[in-house]
Amino acid sequence: MIRYYFLEALEPTLLYGFVTGLLGLVVSLHYGGVHVFLGFLAIMGSVMVQASVNIIDDYFDFKIGIDRETVKTKFSGGSKFIVNNNISPKAVLSMGLALVAIAFLIGAYLLSKTIIILPLIVFGGLSTLLYAKYLVRLPFMAEVITFLNFTFIAIGTFIITLNGIGFLIPALFSFIPIGMSVGVAVIVNSVPDQVIDKKFGRKSGIVLFKNNKTRSKYYLVWQIAIIAILSSGIVLNMLPYLFILVILAFIISSVHTYHGIRSYKTPIQYEKYMGFSNIAILAASILMVISYVV
Repeated sequence: MIRYYFLEALEPTLLYGFVTGLLGLVVSLHYGGVHVFLGFLAIMGSVMVQASVNIIDDYFDFKIGIDRETVKTKFSGGSKFIVNNNISPKAVLSMGLALVAIAFLIGAYLLSKTIIILPLIVFGGLSTLLYAKYLVRLPFMAEVITFLNFTFIAIGTFIITLNGIGFLIPALFSFIPIGMSVGVAVIVNSVPDQVIDKKFGRKSGIVLFKNNKTRSKYYLVWQIAIIAILSSGIVLNMLPYLFILVILAFIISSVHTYHGIRSYKTPIQYEKYMGFSNIAILAASILMVISYVV
C-alpha cells in the first residue's frame, strides 16, 4: 500500500521543477554564485511545493468528480489511485499538506538567509493552496500561474545561490522561457480533458477556445514567444550560443505538437503527442543547463 503513496507523490512531471531549479543554480554559478547547498535546498523545497500542488489538485478533482469521468493517459486524466481506492482521499490531502508544511520550513530557513525571495515564496505558497479550487476557474490562469511559478523557481534558486540579484536581467532570458515551457506542457496535457474540465468550470485556454484549430494556434503563440525570447538572448549576447540547440528543440516540438492538437480526436490517439512534447520540453530544459555548464 505504501508504494501507492510514492506513486501518487512522485509524478514524472516533478522533473520540471528539479531541472528548472537546477537551471537557476548553474546560471548563478556561471555568474559567481557560491551558496551551492542553499541552492540545492531551494530546489528541494520547490519540488516539494510542486508535488503538493499535484497531490492537492488530485484530491479536489476527486472530490468534485472530475477524476471519475476523465480518460486516464500517461500524461492526463488525474490520479487513478484515489479512483481505484488504492489510497484514501483524506490520506492524499494529508500528504499534500504535509509537503506544504515541509516546504514552508525550508522556505523560512532560506528567508533567514536572504529576505529578497519573500515575494516569490508568498506567491508560490498562495498559488499552491488556491490553485486547485479557485485559480483554475479563472480564465487562462492554469497555464499562466504555472509559467510564473516555474519562472520564480529558477529566479529564487538563482538569488539564493548568488545571494543577490546581480546579473538577473541576462538570466531572465533563460528563466522566462523555461517557465513558459512548463506552461506549454499544461496546455498540451489538458487537451484530452477539455470536455470534462469545461463541465466542472475550469477555464484553461484549451477549454476557452472552441475548436482544435484555434487551440493549436494558442499553443503556437506560446512556443513562438519562447523561441523569440531565446533568439533575442542569443542576439544580445545574453545567452550561450549552445542555446541554438534549445531553439531547434522547441521548433521541432512546435511543428509536431501543433499538428497533434489540430488533429486531436481521442485521448489514446493523442497520447503520443503529449509524450513527444513533454520529452522535448525536458530535453530543451536539460540543454539549457548543459549550455551554461560547458
